[in-house]
Amino acid sequence: MAETEKDAEKKRYRIERQINIGGHSLIILGYDTQEDRQVAFKVLAPAHSRGVRLDSFFHEMNVLGMFDHPNIIKCYGFYEFSLKEKGGNAVSCPSSILEYFKGDDLSEILDFSERFRFLGHSFDENTKIILGIAKTLHYAHRCGVIHKDIKPSNVLSSGSEIKVIDWELAYCLDGRNPSVKEGTVAGTPGFLSPEACRGNEPDPLFDVYSLGVVGYCLYSGQIDPFDGLSKHEIIMRTVEDKPEENFNLKLVPKELRGLIHDMLREEEIRIEMPSVIDKLEKVLG
Repeated sequence: MAETEKDAEKKRYRIERQINIGGHSLIILGYDTQEDRQVAFKVLAPAHSRGVRLDSFFHEMNVLGMFDHPNIIKCYGFYEFSLKEKGGNAVSCPSSILEYFKGDDLSEILDFSERFRFLGHSFDENTKIILGIAKTLHYAHRCGVIHKDIKPSNVLSSGSEIKVIDWELAYCLDGRNPSVKEGTVAGTPGFLSPEACRGNEPDPLFDVYSLGVVGYCLYSGQIDPFDGLSKHEIIMRTVEDKPEENFNLKLVPKELRGLIHDMLREEEIRIEMPSVIDKLEKVLG
């Protein structure tokens, strides 16, 4: 009997172990015997393998296919897993085959503050991380894509090398986006800009604000500036308060205090990403 394409695919990839699990998906480490490289399978969990989550899953694959950038995880293709639901029934779960990058996300580094200091993340190293993210986002913006969910857990870091991940919520300026329920605020409160909280149409300044919050977290050592508040309270404070009321900017080194403040300002007077990159490069010399 002739070998089917699916059989050949099963032989090509060696499944090794689960390395992470999120709210809607799990990450499984694998090996591509044809290309002689490790890969990461991002598998949509059985409970989310249909409907809105499925649309977002394929949207991310399409978005990643638009990119060719060293700081963005590459998507190599599609793979299908058979996983069991809680009731024991086997369910076909879609998976994207991604570039494997061994690193910690920034929230993990921040969460272990003692380890963070031990690793010696200096002012320059933090600034290089922020600059790397800024350049990555500016590239995506030039490709017509807004990330919309920049936060510490969506940036992987290994030394000075970074990868921006999780593009499921990305907004394509050409209109090729999954349908969303009217009035839905997509993203992570605390990292969403005031205009994003109001439900405005996304533009590159959404990502500038979010990166400003990430920068504040890195320099201040705070993983969550709004710790203890409900999502509704965070959104209301983001919309109504000035940046200096929500963020203790004195915790940011003076060399970048003004820049972080400018990234967190209202949309009309917020600094744009090319200027952010220029200022960071000048600080680093």
